[in-house]
Amino acid sequence: MYSRRVPGPQRLFHAIVVLGTALSSCGGRLDRPDDGKDAEGNDGGVADSGRQADAGNTCVGSADKPEDCASPADFFCEYCSPTGRKCHCNASAPDDATACEKTQDYHCQSYEPMTGCTCVRGSPANPSECEASAFFFCRVEQPLIGCECITVITR
Repeated sequence: MYSRRVPGPQRLFHAIVVLGTALSSCGGRLDRPDDGKDAEGNDGGVADSGRQADAGNTCVGSADKPEDCASPADFFCEYCSPTGRKCHCNASAPDDATACEKTQDYHCQSYEPMTGCTCVRGSPANPSECEASAFFFCRVEQPLIGCECITVITR
């Protein structure tokens, strides 16, 4: 399938970026386990699907998991409360990176599995397309998928 290995001294920076991206793409929230319990095993009021369990909840989507959609790439979610999310299928989403002008333009909400995917035209194709102060980063290395220029902020 796809190779995600990052060579040499970039490995630590890659790990930091991936961890930061994972946390920030969720708005700083961590998903609850599928059993509806929090990290301590307490019932958090979240149903198995990750939806809110309370009545009258506006945090309800039309899909529970990627398998509910024609393709996992069609599965999009958004957080609508600190503990809930609503998900839906978008049949017009590109099914894989080859649907985009170039594979670097293929960006997803999650990369394992690839869900919530869209084509973002103009994504950098290689390091020379980033400013000198930016780091060229792709979510998947072979082929290059989900690429962007990341500016390192130092104080």
